[in-house]
Amino acid sequence: MTNESASYLPLIAYLRQVLTNAHKKAYTISVGKLNPAKLANFAEIECFVLVACPENSLIDAKVQPTSISLPSALR
Repeated sequence: MTNESASYLPLIAYLRQVLTNAHKKAYTISVGKLNPAKLANFAEIECFVLVACPENSLIDAKVQPTSISLPSALR
């Protein structure tokens, strides 16, 4: 785990709690650059919440097979 990824742990813990309170299952998956092949390995997941540096995380919605949200959308 890098120092950068460790800085996301409090946010991940908070998001897991929000999802648990909403009676949703939460999984933490760590991957490099997102692409359809990587996400296709998790076909049963309804929505991914992207926790990453915004500069490194540009998402092309046209090529992603599932819903990807930002933490701010999980209220």
